[in-house]
Amino acid sequence: MSRNQSNRGRGNYPRNGARHPGNVAPSPNGTRNNSNNGERQNHRGPRFSQEQGRQIRERREVSEQISGDGTDDLIVAGDAGSREDLQRLAFIVLNGSRPFETQHYMRRFVNSCLMNLSNHHDVDTSGLLLSLSSSNGIARTTDIMLCTMSVDAGLRRSPVSFQYVVIPFIGLLTREKVCQTTMVQHANIIYTNVYVHSEQFLLKGVLRCIDELMERQSLQDFQVSFERMQQDDPTACTVKTFPHALFAVTRLVFQLLTRIMQAKFEDKFQEIVERLYKQVLRCKELPSDVAGNVYEREVLTREIERLNAMIAEAKGLTTKSDERAKAAEKAQQISRARGGTVVNVEFLERNFDPPGELSEDGPRHDNDFPEIADISIIPTQAEVTCMRPPFLPANGVPGAPHFIDAGWKRQLDIHFRLFREDMLDPLRKGISAFLRLLQGTLEKKKAVLERQGRLRNIVDENVDLNVYSNVRFRGLRLTKQQRVTVQLSFAPPKSKTMSTVGKRREFWERSKGRLMQGGLICLLWKSADASGTPFKMVFGVIVDRDLNQLSNDPECAFITIAFTDPSVYLIMLEDAELNEETQRVEHYMVESPNVFFESYRPILSALQQKSHTPANLPFGRYLAPTAVQMVPPHNREEFIIDPPLYTRTPNFVFDLSILLRGNETCSLNVTDRESRANAVRVLRQHSELDDTQSQALVDTLSREVALIQGQATRDGEDKDWCGSHAGTP
Repeated sequence: MSRNQSNRGRGNYPRNGARHPGNVAPSPNGTRNNSNNGERQNHRGPRFSQEQGRQIRERREVSEQISGDGTDDLIVAGDAGSREDLQRLAFIVLNGSRPFETQHYMRRFVNSCLMNLSNHHDVDTSGLLLSLSSSNGIARTTDIMLCTMSVDAGLRRSPVSFQYVVIPFIGLLTREKVCQTTMVQHANIIYTNVYVHSEQFLLKGVLRCIDELMERQSLQDFQVSFERMQQDDPTACTVKTFPHALFAVTRLVFQLLTRIMQAKFEDKFQEIVERLYKQVLRCKELPSDVAGNVYEREVLTREIERLNAMIAEAKGLTTKSDERAKAAEKAQQISRARGGTVVNVEFLERNFDPPGELSEDGPRHDNDFPEIADISIIPTQAEVTCMRPPFLPANGVPGAPHFIDAGWKRQLDIHFRLFREDMLDPLRKGISAFLRLLQGTLEKKKAVLERQGRLRNIVDENVDLNVYSNVRFRGLRLTKQQRVTVQLSFAPPKSKTMSTVGKRREFWERSKGRLMQGGLICLLWKSADASGTPFKMVFGVIVDRDLNQLSNDPECAFITIAFTDPSVYLIMLEDAELNEETQRVEHYMVESPNVFFESYRPILSALQQKSHTPANLPFGRYLAPTAVQMVPPHNREEFIIDPPLYTRTPNFVFDLSILLRGNETCSLNVTDRESRANAVRVLRQHSELDDTQSQALVDTLSREVALIQGQATRDGEDKDWCGSHAGTP
């Protein structure tokens, strides 16, 4: 490295690695001066303590744990010893602006990043992630991606070595501190840059080099031996098996497909995944010293299949026509086996009316869509007053009609619609009954309703609704989070037990089903607009429930609400202005006392996320099988639930000794039938578990998914007893 290179980019870094604020300009002698105070700054990186520096440089023992999204245990920088210059090199480079002059400097920069961002230490090096996502960081990573790469670069200045620069660079992009960081925006900047250059970098560069190396069945650079490279650069990262290299590439592609929504629709990524799959299949044909073990290839195959599923789902290829026929036959088998459900399926088919434009009669209302992501969780007036029944798909009925093929996507649709209906149905029924009451002439019932503030037993025993009258708009409010809200006043329920402030306060404290913060309310009033709608209604969420404002005045209580639709605020303002000029229209506020909106909202929002794919849906094969994966009842005894992925690591065993009395010992290899039988036998003889509990515990540890059922014993449940033992550290 030249003298200019060693001096450029100096400045001051705070301890967390973030760049010092202020305008920093280069001085003639290669250092940088802060334009605000002219003091020389040191940009050599964060000032780690000796202990922190030792943690960063110290290598953890080699781990066989390869499951996860990162590659920290697969691609590790070489032995840096006590070399602090390598530790700080990444920060120095990223605070400069000059491109790399040789592949050697590139290699040392990548190794410095690998060391700093490794999960082998707990030192905060998040400042490096910030620098990598800066303009200088993007420029340097782009330099690496666009350089010509070679599998026989040796120790020449150029081209870039695939084995010693590119693979470690991909390891950098798949560090857990990058792919699992909470600094999502900065990580997305880095991955977006990789996506932009993915064709040149991945398709024409990385995959080409892997093909060349597989042809000669070696990861060796023919221009330099492993030993010679270690002598020249002890910090060099050396990957000696193809599965480890393919893990890095596969997990990088996974990050791109999950973060860049359009990537999965592009032909180049389909080609990338197809070529990766072929390379994984070739691994088992390679010599044992570079082919990895069976476990590594099995995990790698599963990860490639995950990518394939993402591509197929995006292109609408999740179920082929011949597979649909097989799926229909399976559904008939299941229906016949259960007996009686065939009639139910026929009934469901006759009454099947899909949502939105898929219905022969068109959408039911303005919130009726095939895509659950398009449905507003908060209902609309048209939805609440719609006379057509909502689309509620059957759950747990094999062969039941649905507009989405069997599988994870259908499951999300079913659970979203049924769970939302569980929230909405009581409110819909209550509002319908209340509107019938307002349109009638039963003035006596109206008076009773306004006095007690509850609809129950006035119209229908099965309908319950809290009702508040004399609602008035009191102005807009701005919360601490800069959110616009509306303050409303209303007439509280009348009762002799609410004669004093203290009693009214006690009433609201004990009324857990009334106007709770986060609750859903509906404002409605008579309308005289040209549309002919007899009533107007808007929905909002309570954001402030102040006990003093609810209880101070016996005639008037106050509540603060927010609307998700900004246009509603304008409606409220116009209505308030109109009421001031003309005869005032009676306004009501209603809520369902049996539904707490805030308990539904986060679950419904999660089900709506478009980021859900087979790739990130846990245990999808068991909980939401595709039509092809469905298993008829007579075959379910033969259905095998795989053991947890981590238990298939070579030489992995559970140590059950902690559950045994005395000095007895026992280990469990879940992939070995004899080991499982022996573990059950030892647990029965030497632990507090009985026969069924011992069997349940071993079965639980041997499966990816397990349900424990039992009767009450030992002051608790069998399932709790077994579950606590299964989770014993």
